[in-house]
Amino acid sequence: MAQLPPLPQIAGDFDIMLDVYTHESARPPTADSAPEYGDVARLEVLGRKAAEMAVTYQLFCQGTNANRARDLTSAEDIPQLCAEALHFTRISSWMESYNMKKNIRCHPHELVHDNEVLTHIFFAYVGAVYIRNGPETIMSWISGLIDPDSTAPLPPSSPPPAPAGPPPQSPPPAMSPPIASPIHMNYQPPLGAPTGNLDQLITLQVVNQTAQQKGYTVTYPATSEGPAHAPLGQSDAAVLNGNDAGMAQGRSQKAAKEEAARMAFRAMGWP
Repeated sequence: MAQLPPLPQIAGDFDIMLDVYTHESARPPTADSAPEYGDVARLEVLGRKAAEMAVTYQLFCQGTNANRARDLTSAEDIPQLCAEALHFTRISSWMESYNMKKNIRCHPHELVHDNEVLTHIFFAYVGAVYIRNGPETIMSWISGLIDPDSTAPLPPSSPPPAPAGPPPQSPPPAMSPPIASPIHMNYQPPLGAPTGNLDQLITLQVVNQTAQQKGYTVTYPATSEGPAHAPLGQSDAAVLNGNDAGMAQGRSQKAAKEEAARMAFRAMGWP
């Protein structure tokens, strides 16, 4: 017989070893549940599935880049070969070779030769190794048991995490609506301000349209100075929502109105 791989020792405290090697025939009916794994029956279920996965992966790798020394195993053959690899007769032989039977506690003691009892103990041991030593230990050990002459394939590792990209940029703060400048009565442009050419662009139509877009109502109450038959001049005011925004005088009502509108436009800080 080929030499078996070393029996992995269960890491950690010794209590789990006592649970694994104690058959239900020798276990108190009111045994406490272990916080780590519950009971031995749960370890057995985990160990059986872990062993089956290790064998399945070993068979899957045969004939691939991981193990070119063997022929490719078909999908139809894997389940049957897996069942044969973990047959109770092989498990009994492994436990005999590892001298594990001497550690079993059962009642009556003759049960240590029962293949069903040995199978339960073996898979519980596998489950304990899985939770204490990790899946890679199971993979290496079980692969060596079923095919001592082959190199145990390593389980695929998780892909490395993608490099972190730049942190997401915060959306730009919402633009607050421009705050209108306080309304100054009888506004006059500062000295030296180049208003001549720009004033030509601020027409009544521009002022009225801008005021409407910004939610203002514009009125132009007009007054005249001097006698009605010979007025000395015309005065006009631009009123925005009831507040005087600009007042101007001119030789005609039209000129006064236009100048008052321009003054209101500049007083509001409109572009």
